[in-house]
Formats: sequence, structure tokens, C-alpha cells
Amino acid sequence: MNLKFVSFLLILVHNCYAFDLQCTNDKATENQCSLYCYQVVKPLLQFVTGAQEKELEFFKLTETIRKLNEDKAALEKKNKELELQRELLISCKLNMENLKANQCTDATEKPDPKNANTFSVKVQEDNSNMSSCLDKKTGIHEMTVSNVQTFPVSCDSKLVGSGWTVIQRRKDASESFNRGWTDYRRGFGNLENNFFIGLEKLYLLTSQKQHELYIYLKSSDNEVRHVKYSLFKIAGESENYKLLSVGNPSGNADDSMAVHVGMMFSTYDRDNDKSGDNCASDWNSGWWFNSCFHGNLNGIYKDNVTNLKNGIKWNSWDTEKEFTFVQMMIRPIVN
Repeated sequence: MNLKFVSFLLILVHNCYAFDLQCTNDKATENQCSLYCYQVVKPLLQFVTGAQEKELEFFKLTETIRKLNEDKAALEKKNKELELQRELLISCKLNMENLKANQCTDATEKPDPKNANTFSVKVQEDNSNMSSCLDKKTGIHEMTVSNVQTFPVSCDSKLVGSGWTVIQRRKDASESFNRGWTDYRRGFGNLENNFFIGLEKLYLLTSQKQHELYIYLKSSDNEVRHVKYSLFKIAGESENYKLLSVGNPSGNADDSMAVHVGMMFSTYDRDNDKSGDNCASDWNSGWWFNSCFHGNLNGIYKDNVTNLKNGIKWNSWDTEKEFTFVQMMIRPIVN
């Protein structure tokens, strides 16, 4: 309670009773003086008592809130730890699936380093060995993330500068991109030709370090355009590899990705879009469909286009463009 108020209250009580003592010299006015002092002091004493009770209640509530905040922080920390463990378990499951697939093909055959769905385990001693394409020449190199996950990647240091990891390439119609959830999760294709790196690998890469995204587009009339995004990141499988961020766009192909931020990845057998229909099934591809898209780089590659409806699309450039070459690449942001 405010000390100034307590001091004022004590002075008031003191003066009141001093006045009351003077009243005793005059018996006629003694009762009147006592009544006056009682009427002044009683409400103030009641207020003091009530204020003390409220102050105690406020203190108890403050302590309760502090404990609740501590419990909330502890739960959030635990949830993050459990989520990380969940993602590691998913990765381990993916490793087992790949190992099993390799054994079924040929027990003596080594995994093809050019295959986009290759995934293996190699224990690293510390995080300093986590790799990227920043110091690599153009070609296929082994990437290590999450301290234990290794897989081959296609590095590109020629197309638009050094240090890029190719996550998707379209150059002809030899590889179908109309695939189910498992294929998109693991990756598919040949790293030297048409391929998709795989959503689980893409999650591991973008969750370990901040990355920028570069999209290179070449049309059938040999016009080349690009767009670069400042911060590309996706969630793990527990959130269906949701597109979390693309950052700020720059480049002459303009932006066809921002509308897809916040969308989960969809395939014909895993419909996560906002449309009443199945966008992945309708457009014969897997993508971060909204309702349905502004850009879809996994659409059907068409050598002889007769129907542009479900082809490769980048509508911010041209809704009717036919594309003969597409490459998506990410690169760690160096501070």
C-alpha cells in the first residue's frame, strides 16, 4: 500500500482523536464529537482492510501467472524436442525404406549416386561437417545434413553463379512428374537429367540453414527469365511439407509463388489443397496447390503441345507460355 496514504491516514486518525479529547471538556458536545470521529475513521479503516485483502489477492494472482508462464515455456520447449524427434524418426523410416528397396533390387548392387531417391546414414562427429554446394563445382556431390543424413545432390555453379543446389529440373518429357506422395517424399528421377530432390531432403536442408531460391525458366521461343526469392523454407512431413516462406521476389519472371505460401504439398493420393476438387489429380502433378495455382513447375512437360491446361505454368510471366527448360535451385544465405 502507498506509504504516503498510510501516513495521511494516521495523521487524520490522530487529529480526530485529539479533537475528541478536547470535546471531553464539554460534556454537552462529547457525544457529537465521538460520532463525528467515528463517521470519519470507520470508512477509512474499512478501505484499508479491503485494500490489504486486494493486495494479497493480486500477489497470489501474479504468482499464479508467473508459474503458468514457466509451465508454458517448458511445454513449448518439450514440444520442439518431440517434433525434432518425430522428424528424425520419419527420416529413419525413409532410410529403412530405401535400404529395403536397394536390397530387393540387388543385394550386391550399390545405390545409384545419380538417383534422386538415394538416402543413407553416416554418423558425423560434429555439425561443422554439414555440407552445401557453396564450395562445390558443377556436378553430383554428397550432401550431409542433420548430422546423420547423407544423399547425393546436383550442384550448379555455371547457370547463374556458384553454390546452388538443384532441387528440381525439367528438360524433356522422359520423366513423369505425375507421382504419388511416397515418390515426392523420397525424390525421383536422374540427378543429371529430370528429377525432383524429394520433400524430406528439401525439409532437412531448409530447416538446418536459411536458403534463397532461384527459378530459371526458358520458353519454347528461347526467351529466358528468372525470379529469385530471399528466404525459402518448408515444414516437415508432420505438416505435409507446408510451404512456410519464400521471402521477397526479384527478377523479370515476376512472382508466382507467394500465393502458395502456407499451403501444404498435395499429390493425387494426398489432397491437401483448398479447392473442392483434387488439384494434383486435375493437373497431373504434385505441388503446393492452393485453389489451384498461380505457378506449377511440376506440370506435364509437352514436346508437342496440343492442350496447355495441365502443362508447366508460371502465370506471372505468361499464362499460355510453353516451357522447354526449368530449374529450381536453393543456396545457403551467407551472412
